[in-house]
Amino acid sequence: MSKLLKTKKSKSSLLFYCAMCTLATPALAENASQPTNKLTDGSLTTAITAINDEAAEWIDDHHEDVQDRLRNLAHSMDKWFGEPDPQKPASANLRVVFDTRWSNNPTDGSHVTVKPRIRGHIKLPVLERRLSIVIGDKDLDEQDVLTKGSAYGAGHTPNQSKVLDGKQVREDNASIALRWSKLEDTFGFDTDVGIRSGNDLFLKFSVDKDLHQTDTWQISNHNYYRYGTDSEHTLKGEINTQYKLSATRYFNNNINLRYRHEDDREQTTWGNEVRHIHYFNNNKQLSYGLSSYGYLEDGRLSLNSYGPTVSYRQPFWRDWLFLQTEFSYFNDKKEDKSHFPSTLLRIEALF
Repeated sequence: MSKLLKTKKSKSSLLFYCAMCTLATPALAENASQPTNKLTDGSLTTAITAINDEAAEWIDDHHEDVQDRLRNLAHSMDKWFGEPDPQKPASANLRVVFDTRWSNNPTDGSHVTVKPRIRGHIKLPVLERRLSIVIGDKDLDEQDVLTKGSAYGAGHTPNQSKVLDGKQVREDNASIALRWSKLEDTFGFDTDVGIRSGNDLFLKFSVDKDLHQTDTWQISNHNYYRYGTDSEHTLKGEINTQYKLSATRYFNNNINLRYRHEDDREQTTWGNEVRHIHYFNNNKQLSYGLSSYGYLEDGRLSLNSYGPTVSYRQPFWRDWLFLQTEFSYFNDKKEDKSHFPSTLLRIEALF
C-alpha cells in the first residue's frame, strides 16, 4: 500500500512539474524576446553611426585644413610679386594617388606592386608672365586609366622585385617645375622648366590643339618634347578622337607614338587604345575596350602586346575620395609572356 501511495505521489509530482513548465514557457519566451542588452535595441546602430559621423567630421576637417594651407601658400607666394587681384586669386590643388596592382604572368608568377604618387599645381596670376608651379609625378598628367590604358601604361608588366620601392617612389614624386602659362594662352602650347630628383634638370615643351570639334565629334592633338640632363630625350605625339554616342556614352580612340633616347640607346613605341565610356550620376564611370602596343624598328611596326581592359571609378564615403578598379588581360611577346590577368586598385584623394 505504501509503495502504491509513493508511486501515485511521484506521478502527481511529475504531472505538476510538467504543467508548471507548460505554463511558464510562454512567459519565458516573452522574456527571452526582450533585449537583455541595450545595444541590441538599436543602440549599437546608433553608436556605429555616431562613430562614423565623428570619423567623417575628422577627415573632412583635415581635408579642409590641407586645402586652406594650399590656398594660403598660393596667396603668400603670389604676394611676393605684387598686389593680388581679388578677381583673379592664386589657386592651388593637390592630387594624391595610391595604386596597388596584382598580376599573375606565366614567367614571374603572382606579383603585387604598390605605388604612391603625388601631383600638385600652384598658379600665380600676379606674375606678368603668369608662372605656375608644378609639383610631383609628371606621369599623372598623361595617365587617364579610363581612356588611355592602365596606370602603369597599358601592356606594361611591372618588373620591380619589391612590393613598395621607396627609392623609386621618391624619385618619381620629387620634382618641381615652373610653367610659363603666357605661352599657352598666346600660342596654344606651354613649357615646363624644372628639376627632378637625382639632379635631373629638365626642359619640357608641350603643344595641345583641338583639331576638330562639333556636337558629336572631338579630335585633339597632344605633343611634347622633354630633355633632361640624366633622362635625356623624350618625344611623344598622340591623336585622341572622341565620338558622342549619347549624353552619357562616348566612343574614344587614342593613337600615340613615343621616342626615347638615353645613354646611346633609342626606342620608339606605339599604342592604339579603343574605349567605350559610360558616365553615370555622382561621378561614376565605366570604361571597357581593346588596346594594342608595339615597337617601331627600322621603319616597320611590330605588334608586341594586345588585350582587353575594363575599368570602373566612383567616389566613396566623401565626394573628394575616389576608388577605381581595373582589370586587363595582356601578353608580352618581347618578354615571351602569353596573356595573363592583371588588376589595379586605385585610391585617389583630391585637395
